[in-house]
Amino acid sequence: MRKQKFYSLIIAFVMFFYMTSTSDAKSVWRFNHGAIEGMPHFEYAVKFKEIIEKRSNGEIEVKLYGWGELGSIAENVELCQSGGIDFTIGGPALDSTFVPEADVFQIPYLFPKNVETVKSVLTNKNAQWFKILSKKYKRTGVILIDYFQEGDQVWTSNKSIRKPDDFKGLKWRVMNSQLLIELLKRFGANPTTLPFGEIYSALQLKVIDGEENSLMAIRDMKFYEVQDYITFGCPYYLWNTILSSQIFFEKLSDKEKKLLFEAAYESGDYLWRTFKEKQAEAEADIKNGKPSIHIVRLTDKEIQPFKELGMPIKDIYLKNTSEDGKLVYNSLLEEINKASNN
Repeated sequence: MRKQKFYSLIIAFVMFFYMTSTSDAKSVWRFNHGAIEGMPHFEYAVKFKEIIEKRSNGEIEVKLYGWGELGSIAENVELCQSGGIDFTIGGPALDSTFVPEADVFQIPYLFPKNVETVKSVLTNKNAQWFKILSKKYKRTGVILIDYFQEGDQVWTSNKSIRKPDDFKGLKWRVMNSQLLIELLKRFGANPTTLPFGEIYSALQLKVIDGEENSLMAIRDMKFYEVQDYITFGCPYYLWNTILSSQIFFEKLSDKEKKLLFEAAYESGDYLWRTFKEKQAEAEADIKNGKPSIHIVRLTDKEIQPFKELGMPIKDIYLKNTSEDGKLVYNSLLEEINKASNN
């Protein structure tokens, strides 16, 4: 009952601003990026807004909602599914709670280090894996528009992590993914799933000992203030999904849909092209903010023991997933091999 009341209030809030907009635009698209300024979600949304409003000659206004304005990240997705907002940003771990097959992206060491290869795979909407997942998303009330890069996932902690044994006994925050939880257990940690907005206080109060995120999130949410080490060794990238409400999407004209996909592609491409630069800026800002912090990059030799523990995680995915999930995995593997050989 309390949750229903929350959604009713949020939808009423969004609709109020929608109906009372002072803009001369003929229509308003409501985009919840759920981020603060500087984070990739924010930059994506601003770029998307800029393109849509310019190319529609002012006929469309994109109304942006940021960090905490419309509830948690999970609540934002549910709002999008119900038509309360038109766009939101998800991610494979979150999305796997309503599209289990999306957990394929949490298989450790599935993707190579080469960013261009990863981009080639994730932006190929003609691939079998994308078509299958698109249908799965649509059945839940959202349209899978695109993926964009957020950067390397890195570990933060108050002790040096150089080998799996260093994780032993650590209370570690992970996203809500069966595969991520199992991976951290194999490293010897005690994984726990906390909402993103609770990470800082949990680190500060020693409720958790470490977590994993992009450098931009670590900087902007100031996690580095309460951690002593940042370690590059995490076995996956961090990327996000752009989701549109099916209710909203199906009302669009063909011209509007074309504009939407153009804006989505170009906004995502901007982040793919600039993420290394943005990541370097975030690292510099963290060092300036806390000169004593240790930033460690594990060597391939140091990563190998983690890899040996992580590789079998794919078998858990394949055992528990649907037949479509197996097709998604095989198609991804095929596309990765293809892109790697080009």
